[in-house]
Amino acid sequence: MNKLLTKAIQEIGVTETANPARIREYHLAVGKKYSPKVSWCSSFINWCAKECGLERSNSAVARTWMSVGKHVTQSDAQPGDVLVLMRGTSKWKGHVGIIIGETSGSWIVLGGNQRDAVRVALYSKARTLAVRRLE
Repeated sequence: MNKLLTKAIQEIGVTETANPARIREYHLAVGKKYSPKVSWCSSFINWCAKECGLERSNSAVARTWMSVGKHVTQSDAQPGDVLVLMRGTSKWKGHVGIIIGETSGSWIVLGGNQRDAVRVALYSKARTLAVRRLE
């Protein structure tokens, strides 16, 4: 199994309310101070990548992952690849997580700040901005 995915799986169940110290650690991976109002999906992926010795975006902004690692087509996506998704119609808002699988129209994604927790969620493939493979 991909080491990024393995590290992220170990964090399943971390929540903002029960584990604020852990969320603070995720933010520190990008030099950000903890605040319950700051999205932490990118900080979580950066923390996981740092723990695994992989390249990272070093930013709390999800869309910065669009230029990290190697571009992968959706048809070649594998569990452990980083997925960048659009959020709303904003050019800067987004979400980032790790692909663990797929259905015909959705990605199965493990990520942070998914309903205020590290958990698995489904996201429409229509929201895909990029799939990246870290080295």
